Amino acid sequence: MKRTEIQSIGDVLRSVLDESNMSLRLAELKAGEIWQEMIGSELASKCMRPYVKNGVMSIRVTDAALRHEFHMQRSSMIRAINRRLNANIISDIRFIG
Repeated sequence: MKRTEIQSIGDVLRSVLDESNMSLRLAELKAGEIWQEMIGSELASKCMRPYVKNGVMSIRVTDAALRHEFHMQRSSMIRAINRRLNANIISDIRFIG
């Protein structure tokens, strides 16, 4: 099949990502980065790097008081991350001890 129209590199990459279903996985990785930016470097140093799978972000937090505080703010954190992503990627956050 011969293409006659010119496409930008960005359009080609978006097309490839959509066809290979990698867009969701990239958004999940971006959510992990947003989490660390959102809480700041000092608090992020007390947590393991977030892992996101099927819309659920899991974060290991060794400090029980901090884990409880994060748990209390979980819904607002989910909204903030999804707002930054402009999509509903994160459905839940689990804080693991």
